[in-house]
Amino acid sequence: MGLVTSMARKRTSAPAETEPKPDAAPPEPIRAIPGTTVRDADGTVTVTERGLGVLEAGAAAGAGTATLAALLGVSRATLRSLRDRQPAVDEAVSRGQATEEQLLVGILRRSAAKGFAPAAMFLLKTRHGYRETTPVAPPDGPRTTNVFMVPSMSPEQFRSIVEGTATPVADAPPPKELTHGSTR
Repeated sequence: MGLVTSMARKRTSAPAETEPKPDAAPPEPIRAIPGTTVRDADGTVTVTERGLGVLEAGAAAGAGTATLAALLGVSRATLRSLRDRQPAVDEAVSRGQATEEQLLVGILRRSAAKGFAPAAMFLLKTRHGYRETTPVAPPDGPRTTNVFMVPSMSPEQFRSIVEGTATPVADAPPPKELTHGSTR
């Protein structure tokens, strides 16, 4: 079997559609899962044990704040308030996010171990502070500040240099008069 034939057989699905079909129905909204919250007589919302499990599982699956709030049947602002007021809510979301992180790091590590260089480079950059061109302090080390030196000139002069319309300095010799090794 030729290389072209074997490569053609590896494709198992059609390419993803880039635009929705005009007659396609909009996606259904996320429905709240019953029993995830209780509302007191004064209107205060509290997340139940079931709700904590839903939050942890949702965060582990990569759900964002809006989705997690929708699963509880509350607004994003209410979810933020619940995370501040009810420590178990924040812990459940944090545990779920940590689970997702470990899953994704594991996938990247396995890919890197198989020789997939972009995965290895990404891990080195994000987890170990590597950079492609300029050295930087490690994430836990001292912070450095970049300083940009701007010449002392008016904005119009600077703009003319950037645009390439600046006139040469009057007392500077034209570039063709300078020779290698000459000093002034």
